[in-house]
Amino acid sequence: MSKFWEGGDSSSEESEEDDVEEVEEKVVPQKTQSFAQAAFDDSGDEDEGTRVVVRKSDRLLDQMAKIITNMKNKLKIGDWEQVEAAYKDLNQVKDKNKKDLIGPEGLPPRLYIRCVTELEDVLVVAWQNKKQLKKLAFKAVTTLRTALKKHNKEHGYEEAILKFRENPEVDEPEEEVEEDAAAPTEKKSAPKRDRPAAAAAEDGDSDDSMDWGNDDDDDSDDDDIVGGAGRAPGDFPYTAEMFLKKKAGDDATEIDIRPKYFEQVEDMAEDLENAYNVELDVPFGEPEEIAEQKITIKGNKLDVRECMRELSEKLGIQVSPTSATEAVKRREAKRHEELRKKQESEAAQAELDDGFQEIGKAGKMKKDRTKIQFRQDEQITTALVMSTLLQIVSQRGKKGTKIADQQKMLRQLRLIALNNSLGEGVDAVILLQIINSHFDNIKAVSAHMEDASWRTAHDDVVELVSLLDRTPHLRVGREIGEEEEVIDCDNVPEKKYVVRIDLAQLVERLDDENIKSLQETDSHSLEYVKRLRSEVLIYNLIVMTEKYLAKVDDQESLCRVKLRRVSHIYYKRNYVPNLDHLKTNTTEEEKKDDDSTAMRPRRIPVAINLEEERDLSLLMLNQCKMLYGPQSTDRIRTRAILMLTYHHALHERWYKARDLMLMSHLQELITQSDIDTQILYNRTMVQLGLCAFRQGLILDAWNCLHEIHATTRVKELLAQGIVNMRHQESTPEQNMVQKRRQTPFHMHINIDMMECVYFACSMLIEIPAMAQPENPKRRFYFSKKFGSQLNYYMRNTFVGPPETSREHLLAASLALLKGDWRQANEYAMSLRVWKLFPDPEGVTTMLTEKIKESALRVYLYVYSGVYETISLVTLAEMFEMKQSRVHSIVSKMIFDKDLQATHDQPTQTIEIHEEQPSLLQTLALKFADKGRQFVESTERLERAWGGGGGGGRGGGRGGDNGGRGRGGGRGRGRGGGRGRGGPRRDRKEGSQKFDVRY
Repeated sequence: MSKFWEGGDSSSEESEEDDVEEVEEKVVPQKTQSFAQAAFDDSGDEDEGTRVVVRKSDRLLDQMAKIITNMKNKLKIGDWEQVEAAYKDLNQVKDKNKKDLIGPEGLPPRLYIRCVTELEDVLVVAWQNKKQLKKLAFKAVTTLRTALKKHNKEHGYEEAILKFRENPEVDEPEEEVEEDAAAPTEKKSAPKRDRPAAAAAEDGDSDDSMDWGNDDDDDSDDDDIVGGAGRAPGDFPYTAEMFLKKKAGDDATEIDIRPKYFEQVEDMAEDLENAYNVELDVPFGEPEEIAEQKITIKGNKLDVRECMRELSEKLGIQVSPTSATEAVKRREAKRHEELRKKQESEAAQAELDDGFQEIGKAGKMKKDRTKIQFRQDEQITTALVMSTLLQIVSQRGKKGTKIADQQKMLRQLRLIALNNSLGEGVDAVILLQIINSHFDNIKAVSAHMEDASWRTAHDDVVELVSLLDRTPHLRVGREIGEEEEVIDCDNVPEKKYVVRIDLAQLVERLDDENIKSLQETDSHSLEYVKRLRSEVLIYNLIVMTEKYLAKVDDQESLCRVKLRRVSHIYYKRNYVPNLDHLKTNTTEEEKKDDDSTAMRPRRIPVAINLEEERDLSLLMLNQCKMLYGPQSTDRIRTRAILMLTYHHALHERWYKARDLMLMSHLQELITQSDIDTQILYNRTMVQLGLCAFRQGLILDAWNCLHEIHATTRVKELLAQGIVNMRHQESTPEQNMVQKRRQTPFHMHINIDMMECVYFACSMLIEIPAMAQPENPKRRFYFSKKFGSQLNYYMRNTFVGPPETSREHLLAASLALLKGDWRQANEYAMSLRVWKLFPDPEGVTTMLTEKIKESALRVYLYVYSGVYETISLVTLAEMFEMKQSRVHSIVSKMIFDKDLQATHDQPTQTIEIHEEQPSLLQTLALKFADKGRQFVESTERLERAWGGGGGGGRGGGRGGDNGGRGRGGGRGRGRGGGRGRGGPRRDRKEGSQKFDVRY
């Protein structure tokens, strides 16, 4: 037990002097008085000049009592941040003075235990009503609740708190106090004792849980006299009852429960009364009679609180005292009343506003810069509205001008124009300025328009198109000059409005912003999927604009809009737009702002024809027919051809796509186009190669993919990523331009698929050529990339199992080079990339047949020298092919002179006539080949130096490779002029060669 609970100390005077503190300066050593008695000493003359000596434990106890009182006051006003701070201060006082406050059992004073117990109960109620707390208060309650529980557990106060809850009214037994030998024994009448300083600090607190004695007791007991009988000087003058909680008595608490739960409460009333020592009074009667009655609980406050908690858990509802519920209702009613009064005052102020303005604190008039006001006697005319519009637009871009304020003013001005019936011309001009303000709201050149702003701009453009569509006497166009505009039709006999508006440009800018947002968004996030829904909105707007431009017969703008429509559908297989995204288009942020949604249409008109969209091939063909005409530009025509070719290749129409590409001669003119068109050309060539591979045309597929995949800039050529070259440095401006050219992720071509197709085609072409005996007349299809990868793979000493797609195809190539088609097919079919094709079974079957055919050629090239005759039946069984197919392949090899053999039809065999050339013949063939190469190089040099290969008397002959040579001098021969173009030598007859330019 702590020392301050005891009356005196039998220790020496030195220890006593360490525990005292002087309060007054006058020294009279005859008497010793306790701190509490001195604090409430009302005798004036009698105690004047005395010294009051206070024990340190008394001073600390009084300090803790003050902290607890402050904590109670903060709890009454709900200041949980200060309650948390007071609790920290209380623990700080206790922890710093453990010697004086902690007893032998390791427990703090009963005052502290009482405070912690009551604080736990208050926190339980606060945690139940945590939804009603503000953010800072909720944070303080959470922190305090955790700290209190942790502190009690670490210091072992939980058992003491449980004992206090069991017997809060019982005081601890007091030990007999030994008299202090050094203390004086002279008695002195003590003055009337009032409440101590800690309790006196609370003015008028009648609901205090601490009882400090009766103030009406005027009698003075001898036990309260310092040095009196039964009490030694320095004894603590208070009893435990002063620190105990008051009895709840029979105070009744009404709880707020609906009458339909009364019967359930009645059934569990007996159990609750026995469990929590309370008395429940449940109304009984008809529902109409007990509608206004309440359930009453009598008992201790803590028991009543626990009983209400049990009721909440069993009934599944929030049970709270009636007073608390009524207070919440009063606050809600007060808030609604204040809101209603505010709205009424604003409405009245708007009606009575005569141009008066509010005066601020500095005596200056407050001006609402976003509000447009005209004088009441001023007539609203078209000239007045247009002058106001010019003033608003002239402020755009200046310092301190906000785009949102300008949009608000423009919408107000448009509303004024509509209310005064100034005509559709003024309405269209103001709406155009509102749309332009949306594009001015972009913060940087590299940034994209925010989603909410884009939606708002889209709705405004839709409203503008709808306005133009329903106003036939309103003509718009981008070629109209400012002096040709007619906005006021009062003085015009035709009554037609003429406004300078470029609808195609507005649609293009809105579409570009949508593409920029897709480029900036993470392609693997849900936000990207959300942004893709905007594609239906912009596509519907494009169709709506296209119909209007076709109606007014604006051919130039119509071609631009049609090209935009084609760019949205050319890369899709079978796609029907989802019109559900057009039903609700207003975001939550826009709904909160009345000004932003007041002038916007509630419902977007649907212009998409689903029957037309279901047949994409016919739609693409009809759209591109007009784009081929003379009214379109070269760029539009080129892009339309490439998009249609891409669409044909995507839908397995290889021959149509090939013929369209060859007839357009784009491979010769593509270098003169812009970068975006060259990127589209590269994408089209890749799609052509994939289509040819799916059709089993291996050589055509290799020709289409070789120029793209032979470089290390595949991603850059397809605009599917930025590649940083090792020895090239790019500026931030160049990186920004390249970033703007990137293709959105949903339009990407799978680069892994393209690489696998390219290596598979190279394997099927190169491996038979590598196995063929040396023949200078044959054509070499050498792929440098494939050859280098294969040589590197073959040079490895230890080759493990293949892991990547490239390693699988290289391992298949080595197996094919040995003639083991089964192993090669196993490696090739183990790739999962073939499942990404639209018809994976057809692709794998085709690839297996091609591997068998290549393996058959390799087998005949390598092992034909050891046979005299080979049976076709044996070859068909060995390679699991039809005999007719084996006969066809062998015949083709014999016709191309790749195999020296003949057919023996009666025996179904092949007779081999292999004649190896001698050494002299081989060297002669090599010499002839080198001589031919030298002659060709000499002719190329002559054409480069002199412009032609001829001269002198007869003039020059035509240059090679389809070029034109010029004759030499003025000779008398038949030449002297231009020679005809020579034959091209870089193409094999019957094959097509596609060049790729970037």
